[in-house]
Amino acid sequence: MEPPNPVPPQVRLKELLAVRDRDRTEEEWDELIELEISLAPENRVKRGGRNEHGGGGNPGGGNRRGNKKSGRKRPNRDRAPRPERAS
Repeated sequence: MEPPNPVPPQVRLKELLAVRDRDRTEEEWDELIELEISLAPENRVKRGGRNEHGGGGNPGGGNRRGNKKSGRKRPNRDRAPRPERAS
């Protein structure tokens, strides 16, 4: 006799998330963490050289302009202010 069909990981994740944190057992916490890690977009199994989102993206993690974290400049508050120029 074969065991019944396994529950899809996404469905099981929803079931585990429906349980309140304080009511989860250690086994449920472990299973929840494993499912979250395995279902993360970065960890999904690639199909034909592309991930499930259709490929593309930047594997380096930066934006399209390079590896800058943000296009917005922030003032450097650690430096001393520049002295005034004599006119």
